[in-house]
Amino acid sequence: MDNDQIRVLADRGTYQGKLLKGNLEETHASWVILSSEFAFKIKKPVKLSFLDYSTLRKRKVMCEKELRLNRRFSPIYQGVFPVRTRADEFAIGGHAGKAVEYAVVM
Repeated sequence: MDNDQIRVLADRGTYQGKLLKGNLEETHASWVILSSEFAFKIKKPVKLSFLDYSTLRKRKVMCEKELRLNRRFSPIYQGVFPVRTRADEFAIGGHAGKAVEYAVVM
């Protein structure tokens, strides 16, 4: 995903059938969407000297690793869900559409 698509996801995307209408925050390696109920962390497609998120597969694996490690210490971690797109619409989770990213849901 790129910056424009992330903005669309944050504003008009859905999770569990509800609009996110979230605030978007950024780090050097991730986008974080803060909705009224959940936080969604999506890794940027970057390769730096200390991390490699350059492919969708690598980002999914790292999301799953983050969940596995952090869930031990914090109950806020809900799971890793695909970010799917269909007809210029984005949804986190579900089964319809092509998976274009993965999100750690908290």
